[in-house]
Formats: sequence, structure tokens, C-alpha cells
Amino acid sequence: LRIDSDPFASILPADEQRFGCPWAYCGRLHVKAYETLVWKPGSEKEIFLIYSGQVGVFHEVPEEGAKWGSPHAIYGRGWFLNRQALLHKANHTFGVALRDGEILFWNELQWNRMARERPRMTNAIMKAIWTQEARDTELFEAETHSYVGAGDDDDELEELEDRVLDEIHDHHANYDESKATSTKGRAHLLDEKLIKNHHDHH
Repeated sequence: LRIDSDPFASILPADEQRFGCPWAYCGRLHVKAYETLVWKPGSEKEIFLIYSGQVGVFHEVPEEGAKWGSPHAIYGRGWFLNRQALLHKANHTFGVALRDGEILFWNELQWNRMARERPRMTNAIMKAIWTQEARDTELFEAETHSYVGAGDDDDELEELEDRVLDEIHDHHANYDESKATSTKGRAHLLDEKLIKNHHDHH
């Protein structure tokens, strides 16, 4: 999967912020729809940036054969996730790939190295992260307390959630048991081998 546009273009607009290649400080994770678990509860060491694809946030991952709930949120290209890692706070959700793609990540070592060697780059990325966090909080509070955008927008959200749940169901129904890798205990969604390889780099 190839994406030509630069994911850092809007995050690091100034030359002094881009001095030193930002790609040198982050890792890459290729994700597969409905198979890759990007993070799980307790994750507090990594910050993710969606380069391509889509990630759904779930409060629970059902056992094999159980019904899926609706995603708490769905994020696409350009969004930072697991943002509370900047405050060393553990996540309490599951991040599940909903579209094939690629995700950039900074573990604690990579982030500290970037902060030490490229402070302006780090500050610009932190500003983008907190801007998204504020936007996310504002949208959540608006939906929770005043139901801003009720009506057509709610219908579109319900259709999106229904589509996601239908695709998860179809994926499981068509899953070839002979191709299963380490997925015991958490449905066929979890590619534990990929997650293990991902965390072995930290």
C-alpha cells in the first residue's frame, strides 16, 4: 500500500521543525483489517499516527463467537492515537484496524531520542497531538451533553457503525481456519504474532 503525500506536511510546516528527518525517529506498523490489534488496555508507552487505513476504538473485544459492540470512535489518516501516553497514563480501550494500512508509532525510547535531538520537531508534534485531543474532547462533550448534530448526522453515524459491525461479522464468517495464527481466546480479530513482532522492537 503506497501513499504519496507526506503525513508530516501539516504537522511540521516550518523548515526548522523539519530539520532532521522525522521518519528516523518513528517506527512503522503494517495493519490488516479486522486482524491487527494496534493496542490493548494498559498500553502507555507508544503514540500512534495513522498514515493510511482506519482504526476503531472499542471498549471490549468479544470472545470467539460473541457479538461485537459498536466502536466508541473511528479514526482515519492523520489522527494521533493513544495520546495519553504523553502523560504516562495507561489506555483502557482496544485499538482495532478496520482498514488495511500503515501506522507510524513512537515508543518511549524513540520519543525521548527525538525530544533530545530535535526539540522543535518534538514540540510541533506535541502541539498537533494536544490540538487533536482538545478537538476530540470538545466533540465528545457536545455529543454527550447537547447532542449537537442530531438527525441526519446521527443517521450517518449509525449507518457507519452498522457497516463496521457487518464487515466484522462477514470477515469472521468467511475466515479460513487453516490460515489462523496465534488468535486463541480473542476471536479471529487478533493477530497476536504481528503484535508480538511489533512490541519486540521496543
